[in-house]
Amino acid sequence: MGVDGVIVIDNQIMVEKFGQNYPAIDDYIHQAMKPFVAARHYPGEDPPSLAMREKFIEGLDHPPILVPCYFRDRRRKDPEENLVKKALSEGMLFGCDPAMAERAYVFTRGFVGLDKILGAVARQTGLAEDRIEPWRKLGENHADEILILLRNPYGEERGCEVKGNLEYRIHRVIRMALRYMDDPESNLIPDGMPDLTKTSLEDYFYGDDGVRGRLKVGLQRIEEGKTPFFLDERRIFERSNLNSGVLEPHRGGRKVDDEEIRRLVEGEVKRVLAERGL
Repeated sequence: MGVDGVIVIDNQIMVEKFGQNYPAIDDYIHQAMKPFVAARHYPGEDPPSLAMREKFIEGLDHPPILVPCYFRDRRRKDPEENLVKKALSEGMLFGCDPAMAERAYVFTRGFVGLDKILGAVARQTGLAEDRIEPWRKLGENHADEILILLRNPYGEERGCEVKGNLEYRIHRVIRMALRYMDDPESNLIPDGMPDLTKTSLEDYFYGDDGVRGRLKVGLQRIEEGKTPFFLDERRIFERSNLNSGVLEPHRGGRKVDDEEIRRLVEGEVKRVLAERGL
């Protein structure tokens, strides 16, 4: 099993909207996802439910990044253009250029016209209508809502230098992660760990094919405008899984199998994360 897509939300945008009121942030995100997850579909317009996975990854070799854009307004006549325009501006929950999106998945609640929504999204994003998939649901509380999921809205060369682009934010986050990994005071791999655990973590983070190296490759791909940012994931047990299942004797000569290694490493990782409040 793997990830079928990642919906990204920038915590900084949420803090700018609600300050440090995290319950309000949680409520807002919950409300923003309702057009996607709520029931009460328009008669005869049931979305594909579990088959949405196939929609999200259609034509891709890797799971996509999905940027949510949400807006809610009191019910009014012909709301479609305003809903779309506001969602793609003040309702964008992670900075990006909508014109870079490959596709758009549109979920509405309320009384909206399907063709009007389709046309409005096409005008505001530049996407062809056959790359926009809208679904309608019945609303509540005399309000109209829209959630637009933009698929992979990135890929511009040197886009990481344009403030507001998705690449700009991701590039900064990766550079911060690398600085943290390279800072001796971060104590990413603390002293006192069993040798086997320490070696596994060092290889995972700093090995020839470790996380640090893959992050640096990701930075270069972002700068060159290549998609996706990362070509594959780094699994902490992927190398041991290639072995026969039994390692050479360790310390006292007792053989250690993969399952014991897994328990040891997972325990240490959880301890480190707990110490950092993560």
